[in-house]
Amino acid sequence: GRQPRIVPPRGTHVLILYFPSSYKYHPLSFLSSHSTHPRHPRRKARLEEKREEKEWSSRGDN
Repeated sequence: GRQPRIVPPRGTHVLILYFPSSYKYHPLSFLSSHSTHPRHPRRKARLEEKREEKEWSSRGDN
């Protein structure tokens, strides 16, 4: 029988092209962001920011 042509889903070739280069060009940013807070780096940073804001506001109220 005739075999259907295998068409990769759109975007896979982009990943193949861009992932290796991104690892090469941003090893430090990638490693630092993932090793310190693998789950939710953004959320952690946001929480710490809020904590600092609270400290500053309480200090200024005196």
